[in-house]
Amino acid sequence: MAIKIEKETMIFLSDNNGRAIELGDDLVFSTNDGKVMCGTYKGIANRGALKFVGWNELENVEFHVMPKSIKDIYHFD
Repeated sequence: MAIKIEKETMIFLSDNNGRAIELGDDLVFSTNDGKVMCGTYKGIANRGALKFVGWNELENVEFHVMPKSIKDIYHFD
């Protein structure tokens, strides 16, 4: 058997306090255009956008935000 080379890419997300962002975390963030948004993190969507779903009555609403659009992001505890 010949040598096998594998490449692995690890993506690590963290909030402004350095705390790791994981699937299912509730987050609140401000965007570069001054909006404040919140949602539950659901992963990375197409083209690198972060995927979120809303809370409570908006739990069926999914929205995507590009990382470069986020100014500050924090866990909502």
